[in-house]
Amino acid sequence: TTDSSTSNRESVKSEDGDEDELPYRGPFCGRALVHTDFTPSPYDTDSLKLKRGDMIDIISKPPMGTWMGLLNNKVGTFKFIYVDVLNEEEEKPKRSVKKRRKSRPPKPTSVEELLERVNLK
Repeated sequence: TTDSSTSNRESVKSEDGDEDELPYRGPFCGRALVHTDFTPSPYDTDSLKLKRGDMIDIISKPPMGTWMGLLNNKVGTFKFIYVDVLNEEEEKPKRSVKKRRKSRPPKPTSVEELLERVNLK
């Protein structure tokens, strides 16, 4: 009976959706930054609890406005009005942004410098 008890617990965990065992790995269709806290009703087991600053990996964005995502190894739903969707440039690490900026010349500090750059002086 010990073996059946153990297997029952494992099946309850998987049916329960305990994401600590097997976290969702993808695919994702984007990322979003939470700008407004949201605590779902205790009866709403599908919604994610959102805190400002949380980063959500978006799984799907149906047109009705309740999206699905991954937050803290939990898959759940959230309303798009609580988040800002990040574009690809914002998602990249800051290091790659710095590399891109280094390739650009700095802004001219004076009108004379600007005229020299466009060969008018």
